[in-house]
Amino acid sequence: MAIARAMMGTLLSQVGRVEEAEDALSGAVALAQSLTDENSGDEDMLAAALSMAGALYLQTNRPQQALPALSRALTIAQKIANRDPDDAANQLQLANTLTSVGMLHFQMDSARDAEEALVRSVGIAEGLTSTALGAQTTGLLIAGSQFLLGALYFNSDRYEEAEASLVDVISRVGTFGELGGEASHGLLLVSAQHMLGLVYAMTDRDEEAVASLTHAAERARALTEAVEPGRVGSAQSTRATTFLGGAFYFLGLLHLERERENEAESSLCQAIDVFRSPPFEPSDQAMLADAVDLLADLYQRQGRVAEAGRILELATQPDDPNPDAAPIV
Repeated sequence: MAIARAMMGTLLSQVGRVEEAEDALSGAVALAQSLTDENSGDEDMLAAALSMAGALYLQTNRPQQALPALSRALTIAQKIANRDPDDAANQLQLANTLTSVGMLHFQMDSARDAEEALVRSVGIAEGLTSTALGAQTTGLLIAGSQFLLGALYFNSDRYEEAEASLVDVISRVGTFGELGGEASHGLLLVSAQHMLGLVYAMTDRDEEAVASLTHAAERARALTEAVEPGRVGSAQSTRATTFLGGAFYFLGLLHLERERENEAESSLCQAIDVFRSPPFEPSDQAMLADAVDLLADLYQRQGRVAEAGRILELATQPDDPNPDAAPIV
């Protein structure tokens, strides 16, 4: 019953019903704690519920609230795994918890602790690929950890390691299909291709950067078009939109640097169109403002003064984009 409540909380969080998700997960933790007090053999349910609750806090950028939940979850999961090292399900729970702990430290800017937890998670999960749990279950867990490692390495200017981690993600997730019945799989693939494009850009491999960002944009577009009406605005659809607009934005920058003005104009216009449609995230609006300035500057240099003025009008409403406006391309 506790696990059922925890799973319900996770499902609610995926469709953006965060308050209901938090209530469900809080109830799951309380029930699992009660059951564990009566029978210590139910500790695995408590570890799972705590881990899911911590993951929700991380998804909503509340690492300080995630810290106690994930610390307890890791302590319990490690104890259970030590008790029976050959139990694949317990080892998988430990690996899952370590991935969440790695994300926690990543959000708290503790790179060393994040890397340690994520590398441990990958090591444990790789030892489970041939078990009855299946290659897809463990492969997706490894891919999630590798993506976080890729982001960590990218932020630390460790581009060679970042590239290796992100290529691994793309290889693993690609074997399960772009969408594979799970929007989260496609989103992970888009995230990795987007960041890999930035790695290529930072290491002066512009053509590879353009190719990777173009693939990211294509797959992000497919994800946004596949979102059911009731799930528009959910965490996953919002992230897909951010990656779509972001890919076009960075493509615009790359084309400008290489003086490909037609391609730069097309990419920046598409970025602007994406970011003028809901949902409106703060980071999206920062890129929107910059894309507007870059495109207006391009038009001014080309002597297209009227078009520059029209584009700059968008910058006067950075916090209130018009979703009903006609596309600018």
